[in-house]
Amino acid sequence: MQVDIVEEYEPDIIETEEPPQLIAIEDKDGICFNPQSSTDRRLRRVVYDKIRAAKAQLPDHLDFVIYEAYRPRSRQIRLWNDIWDIVKKSYPGAGEDELALRCNTFVANPYKVGSGHQFGCAVDITLLDTRNNCELDMGCEMQAFCDTTKTLSTLITESQAKNRRILCEALQHQGVINYPSEWWHFSYGDRLWAILTGRQKTLYAPLRFG
Repeated sequence: MQVDIVEEYEPDIIETEEPPQLIAIEDKDGICFNPQSSTDRRLRRVVYDKIRAAKAQLPDHLDFVIYEAYRPRSRQIRLWNDIWDIVKKSYPGAGEDELALRCNTFVANPYKVGSGHQFGCAVDITLLDTRNNCELDMGCEMQAFCDTTKTLSTLITESQAKNRRILCEALQHQGVINYPSEWWHFSYGDRLWAILTGRQKTLYAPLRFG
């Protein structure tokens, strides 16, 4: 598996919401929750409201499906260890610093700031066709780390690329930004959002609960 090294600057981590306002994702408003990856439905209300507003940008027969929202640091560490093993096999001669940079493309380093999932303002999300109750074909599985993971992968079909564009355009219309290395990952107000939008500060900080 080819993994690019991504160099990033570090924005200031700021919390503008005291106390943090969270909701539990319910199966309504054109949003449903798939517990395959996580059973934790917590998400910052502001992000949920933006996703709900983004539903208006979708064709009537499409809904959003969220696989993961808030993620505790303990789960982030497990994911980091898993991707570390995969990347280490692909780059057997790499030192620990290089491995960490390559791993960080797919899983934010939990020993630094961590993922937007720890901030409570990132989601792993896809689209459901309500006419047949099937998720749209996005070219690879949710949270699958492979050669077609990148949002603008040239290895997927035009139909799969169109499905990704529909997802991205609807959410980005509300300021919820896609992470280019993972077609399913979107966030608002976290570290990655700040980097991708050129801001020097986040809107939110990591949440400190299990």
